[in-house]
Amino acid sequence: MFTICIHDLQFISFHGCFEEEKILGNKFTVNLEAETNDNKVEYINDTVNYVDLFKIIKKYMDIPTKLLETVMQHIVLEIFTDYPSIDRIVLSITKNHPPIKDLNGKVCVKIDMTRARFLKLNY
Repeated sequence: MFTICIHDLQFISFHGCFEEEKILGNKFTVNLEAETNDNKVEYINDTVNYVDLFKIIKKYMDIPTKLLETVMQHIVLEIFTDYPSIDRIVLSITKNHPPIKDLNGKVCVKIDMTRARFLKLNY
């Protein structure tokens, strides 16, 4: 078993419920860990290519969406659908400059999803 890690991906995206977020955008940081059940890996086709995982993340970070939870659901769904060898995904999306009065910090949404739990939820 291996864990594919992609950390500190930076995006300027237009996610959020407020009008100014749709116009100005915000800086987001994405982290992904994907556990595989790959046993013997000698070639790229024997495992999950992290470039492909990055492309899935970028695809949904580029689509303006009101809620980060919705973005995450799309990412998790596509990864589990496309990569049967992935058993668990830990994904976080951080909004680095949320438009909240007097908040001097970041907000983050995180999901820790196993394939078994994912199949029960019927996304």
